[in-house]
Amino acid sequence: MNQGDCESFVSCKAPLCPMDPELNNAVWYPIEPICRASKFRDLPWVKNQVAIRKLLGRNGDAFFSLKMLRAIRVVKPGLQGADPKSREGENQWFDERRSRGKTSQKESDNMATRKQEKSKNMMLVAIEYEKNAKGIFRKIRDVLKSDADVKGIDLFEQQRATSSVSKTKAVSVEVKGDTAQNTTKQTNSVVAAEKQKNQRVAKKTLSKGV
Repeated sequence: MNQGDCESFVSCKAPLCPMDPELNNAVWYPIEPICRASKFRDLPWVKNQVAIRKLLGRNGDAFFSLKMLRAIRVVKPGLQGADPKSREGENQWFDERRSRGKTSQKESDNMATRKQEKSKNMMLVAIEYEKNAKGIFRKIRDVLKSDADVKGIDLFEQQRATSSVSKTKAVSVEVKGDTAQNTTKQTNSVVAAEKQKNQRVAKKTLSKGV
């Protein structure tokens, strides 16, 4: 790839140019331009430049080298560039990142330890709760006095249920009996009325014959 492959190479003033053979020795300040070539806009370090510009604006007075931009995984508040007044600015920047990384790892380890302790405490609470629950069940059983009392209550309930069923059947039989008696009475009434009618007809017939 040569300089003629970039349409903006001549007019572009970005200090970090992907086409620049001295790119690794160059540095960039947030107040300076960023490569505008469409073919390079998806480069991770170019994306980091854009994100840093949004984060710091054009007021950043610390620089970023290509190595630094490539080392940044996430651009977030608190990010700062290297001190331009120090000859070891870039090395100091990496030293600080490694130090913060160790601190972050230590915090992560402490958080993991706290989570383990919390889980352990919750398990102990659950075990204690189970013990208390068993004790409560034992007390309830003691209140019932004995198994014989429980069986007696159950037997009483069964007898009461059986008695209710028997009463229901008795009422049903009684109703059926009343219905049968009413039917018999009605039949006898009809037979008697028919008998009286036949007797009247017979009397009329005899009287005509005489």
